[in-house]
Amino acid sequence: MVSIGVPVYNGQKHLRETLDSLLAQTFADFELIISDNASTDATADICQEYASHDSRIRYHRQSKNLGAPVNWNFVAREARGRYFKWSSASDSCKPNFLTACVPILEGDPSIVVCFGKTTYVDDVGQSVTFPDRDVEVLDDSPSARFQRVCDQLSLNNEQYGLIRRDALMKTGLVRSYPHGDLVLMAELALLGKFKRIPSYVFVRRLDEHDWTGMMSSEELDSLFWPHSQPKLRIDFIRRHLDYFRTCFCHDLSLAERVRVAQYALRKAYWGRRQMKAELASFFGRVRNAHSSSAD
Repeated sequence: MVSIGVPVYNGQKHLRETLDSLLAQTFADFELIISDNASTDATADICQEYASHDSRIRYHRQSKNLGAPVNWNFVAREARGRYFKWSSASDSCKPNFLTACVPILEGDPSIVVCFGKTTYVDDVGQSVTFPDRDVEVLDDSPSARFQRVCDQLSLNNEQYGLIRRDALMKTGLVRSYPHGDLVLMAELALLGKFKRIPSYVFVRRLDEHDWTGMMSSEELDSLFWPHSQPKLRIDFIRRHLDYFRTCFCHDLSLAERVRVAQYALRKAYWGRRQMKAELASFFGRVRNAHSSSAD
């Protein structure tokens, strides 16, 4: 009934704890898909050890580092369950995570994501106080849900909830640029509601090596483009183009389609200064490249 996807790269430090928490779920009807993104540490040995002892595990090792978004999308496309959950290799779940979330999705087809409250820990597992920024999205209107996610989603713990797989596969999944996960969640909001259960069932690790919000720009670039950055770096513009495209990708009424498009255009207008700066930076690099070749 459930597929759990674990994309991992050099995750030996916390991987055992993550896998133990997933395999200890009281709801046992699941498969666990691990995609090792050509790790250079002991990740492969750990994965092979666990796969040899539990038939629910399917282990894939990529021949080269594909970049984080591609690896995350790989485990989603490999899933065979009715419901799907992403798990990073540094986070963990309480044993009742699936037991709490599956009945919610089974009982209400209007819900596409079910998630629980989040506990935060540091690198050594000590509790960390952090503001509650999770967003429950229960509006009936797709355009209202879309706007709520665009306006309020920040930490995106919601993505680590249990997701209706048929809805997920109608989306463009995680886009291959920073914050491309936010576009995915806005797109999912067009397809249904996000329900939060009142239990603390998700444990997220706030560590500079595992959490993108604490990474340097160089580390973040390496996460997305491990071999070389794209020549055209207009990530902010791409994100807003993708927000706009979503209104044409799903079965919405004309009125709802117009509302989504209008909001996406307004959001782009509010970010026009950053778009202008991004274009200026790009054309500056082009001019410098031409000047260097001329010299």
